[in-house]
Amino acid sequence: MILLASALGLALWARYGLIESITVATLCNATSVPLSCTLRTIVIATTSMSLWSYLAIIAGTLAVFIRRLETSILALVTGAAGLVLYGGAIAAAGFLLGCITYARLIVLPSAARER
Repeated sequence: MILLASALGLALWARYGLIESITVATLCNATSVPLSCTLRTIVIATTSMSLWSYLAIIAGTLAVFIRRLETSILALVTGAAGLVLYGGAIAAAGFLLGCITYARLIVLPSAARER
């Protein structure tokens, strides 16, 4: 859950602190470009091609078939980032696949211990 919260926080910072920030946009139009403008360009490029959304749906699909905790966490993290960074529908599907697989992986080992 810490990874999910940090990915969500970073995605919110990237959206509202870099992409939609008027201050950063004004700085990027200046002659001397700071490092945040390069980072802003990279974030905008990843959102324009829906990178986070496609990573979420791929990781969610892999999590369903492979049933590994790492892939379900990857689907959750990339899905959360994709939901915040303008890739709603595809990222939501990957996020939900990750949620379902994560819940199944957490519940089944404890149910097996009770038997």
